[in-house]
Amino acid sequence: MRRQMTAGELEDFYRRIGAAIWRLQYLEDILVNFLTLKLVHERRCAGGTVAMAEAQAQLAEKRKLTLGPLIESCVSKKIISRERVQRFEAFKAERHWLVHRSMIENGDDLYLAPREIPSLPVSPPFKKRRARSATFCSRIFKHGLRSTAFPWTG
Repeated sequence: MRRQMTAGELEDFYRRIGAAIWRLQYLEDILVNFLTLKLVHERRCAGGTVAMAEAQAQLAEKRKLTLGPLIESCVSKKIISRERVQRFEAFKAERHWLVHRSMIENGDDLYLAPREIPSLPVSPPFKKRRARSATFCSRIFKHGLRSTAFPWTG
């Protein structure tokens, strides 16, 4: 059964899609930060120095990578283990579908039957993990750029 979505349903759908894409970008940015940290660490371990401005320029450059090359770079630098590559490739495929093909392939699904879009609350443990991850990355980034004793475990 086809029906027209209400303005409220459509607005809610767009809001949720926007929030999902925004959250995908968090993971991409974390990967970029870890990749940059690893590159800075390797250079320091080889006896080189990295100025803050140079590291920030490298971070800006790595942020231009698309997800596929970013994942490949992280795998080659052992940021993503071989065992987890399949999960990241699945993530990449889902992200690609959401951003590039969802409207064409599944757009008509929005009009099939009246149904509510279930609420997707963020659980308190996830909020804590997200906050801890942001704090951890921030501390690691600052420490890693100012010290040659960066504690890399990847």
